[in-house]
Amino acid sequence: MNADSIPTDITALAYTAPGPKLSQNQAAELLAHYWPAIEQHIRAQVSAEILASPGHVVDGDTAWDSGRDREHAARTAAGS
Repeated sequence: MNADSIPTDITALAYTAPGPKLSQNQAAELLAHYWPAIEQHIRAQVSAEILASPGHVVDGDTAWDSGRDREHAARTAAGS
């Protein structure tokens, strides 16, 4: 990932963040540097939430048909 691939509406958030003020380019470079770790963290959280969820009702039935379906969804969310 590079700074040019970070959307400007994301880097614009740097103007409202506490702490030292960054230019939009500086914010994009910073996000590009840390993005792999941020994405990995978010994917791990989503995966854990999927594994911990009891499922939800869809058309009167639980969305998780089996533990295998849940594990597949968790692996997909984790990016593996």
